[in-house]
Amino acid sequence: MKNNDGKKMHLIESHSFKDTYEDFNKKFMKKLLYNQQNLNWCDLDIMKNEQLSFWECEFLNESENWTKSTCSCPACLKYYICKHIIGLAVRYKLCSIPLEAKNIPLGQKRKRGHVAKAKKALIVQ
Repeated sequence: MKNNDGKKMHLIESHSFKDTYEDFNKKFMKKLLYNQQNLNWCDLDIMKNEQLSFWECEFLNESENWTKSTCSCPACLKYYICKHIIGLAVRYKLCSIPLEAKNIPLGQKRKRGHVAKAKKALIVQ
């Protein structure tokens, strides 16, 4: 969705969305957005599940101001930037990820055995 002031609205499903809801279509999203905008819930648990089921990202598609984009996820509310905004900036080619960050393996397990103690800093060896 696109607003008049140059912002694009993106709806990003959260990790809890797949556990709660099976089908993700336009009719379902319109119902969720309607409930969210009109505060039309009958139960607190339903409200919590619907609020945490997807994040609304208002993305500024400008080369200088994309860092001022907003997202409704908890990380963005606390730090004013989140992985969703950075991901959209990479998608629209407004920023690039360095190769050093791409080469780091994700999700490696720790090695077996006892963790080595840190060496004393001020002793000359």
